[in-house]
Amino acid sequence: MKAVGRFETLAGVVLLTLTAAIAGLLLLGKPRPLAVVAASPRPGAVEVPVETQLTITFSWPVGSPRLRRSAASGRTPIT
Repeated sequence: MKAVGRFETLAGVVLLTLTAAIAGLLLLGKPRPLAVVAASPRPGAVEVPVETQLTITFSWPVGSPRLRRSAASGRTPIT
């Protein structure tokens, strides 16, 4: 039987550590829901001209992979 060298031992430790870190992120990471953090004109504004440009800022980029993942899973991230 061949003895395990230092490289193989180190490679095994690194792989186990990376696997544990990824599993921890997937299982324990709590995604923030998509939320509106700013809007212009402000909600409830009155007498806003029709040609006013609407600006909405979300809590994370709408084109992000996270949104595509949420949409692919059947969840509706925008409420």
